[in-house]
Amino acid sequence: MGRLSLAVDVPPVTLANVAAVDAALLADAKVTLQPGVHYFHCDWSLDELISLYLADSAPDEFSLQHGDVWLEIHGARGTLHMNRLSRADYVFRAALAQGASLGAGAASALDIDETFDVGDALLSVVRDGLVISMDAEHVQGVA
Repeated sequence: MGRLSLAVDVPPVTLANVAAVDAALLADAKVTLQPGVHYFHCDWSLDELISLYLADSAPDEFSLQHGDVWLEIHGARGTLHMNRLSRADYVFRAALAQGASLGAGAASALDIDETFDVGDALLSVVRDGLVISMDAEHVQGVA
């Protein structure tokens, strides 16, 4: 986690940048995410415990809850953000982080949840400032 908080964010791609890409190219496009973004699947609610420690309010005792948790952890310049994701969103974003195309990431997410909204998922990852480049038109974030 310390390594994540030392990462430096790069200017992200904007919604306007994405809107300018030919829709026919989007399925094959690959994105690059911020260098401090990582995805983790846990069998326990470790994010709750970590959040307590980061807030300097760790209790004397803590009961971990068993259950699947899909986490997106984004660290940059001394900050650390953890977001719980749905399994489908996790699969989509983790696939993008591993170099899959938008189409392949969407297909993986749709295998998990047939109601997964690919458009909303793409807008969300861009709105969150996580996408720093798209290879469809060599779209780069603006400084």
